[in-house]
Amino acid sequence: MRRVFAAIILLLSTCINALIIQPSAYHHALSGLSLINRHPSNSVLHCSLNSPGLESSITRVFNLEQLPYYNFHVNLHYQHLGFSSGISYLDNDLYQESQSRYALCYNFGNLSLGAGINFIKTKTTNYADQSSLPMQFSFAWQEEIFSTVISLHNPFSAQLANLNLPRIILWETCFSVSDESKLSVGFEKEREFDFSLKLGSSYYLYKNFTILCSYQYQPNRIGTGAIFHLNKMEICYAVRTHDHLDLTHYISLSYEIFN
Repeated sequence: MRRVFAAIILLLSTCINALIIQPSAYHHALSGLSLINRHPSNSVLHCSLNSPGLESSITRVFNLEQLPYYNFHVNLHYQHLGFSSGISYLDNDLYQESQSRYALCYNFGNLSLGAGINFIKTKTTNYADQSSLPMQFSFAWQEEIFSTVISLHNPFSAQLANLNLPRIILWETCFSVSDESKLSVGFEKEREFDFSLKLGSSYYLYKNFTILCSYQYQPNRIGTGAIFHLNKMEICYAVRTHDHLDLTHYISLSYEIFN
């Protein structure tokens, strides 16, 4: 119980929206980098990215049975317009958190612009329920061998429980090194904190198998994972380290919708 309470305090101390829990196993393996693989949960971190499909994920935060985390995402695309929606839920007897996300993006050739909103609701034992509506804006440029994206989370400093939620800048650039491999570099900057540098890569090892690995500096964390391709369906398993707590295991199932 002490470990569960410590983990909850850690989550609360990061002000809920600080991206401490990644939206999928793909992001978990790649330390939050999104451009290496195209899947629906990318729209959580960058609302200018839209990959038509369905995706569902589950994890136990820091491998604690009492902290299950579930999420589901759907992306749709029609002509130049993309719509994304997602829900996530963190469940514990002491603390529950739900998030509902909605975003739109518009494509101008290689350029994509996106805007989104996130409804956060928390329930803490012996405290009043809290809610907030932080927004997100995003810009992406995507080519066959090069892509880059930058996003601003919570630009208007939305509050939760009378505290400002983090205002975060995410930037990432991805290069196709070869037909089988990709390399991505990015950073995450939260107001009043140092830059967090991220490096990630993927290698298409066999016909139906891709390996992922990443490193994040400040905090120092390592992620790794594997993707199993089954026609339009993918299964991703990932694991990531933490400085003080146990490994977190993550699994995602996604299904691509072709227009």
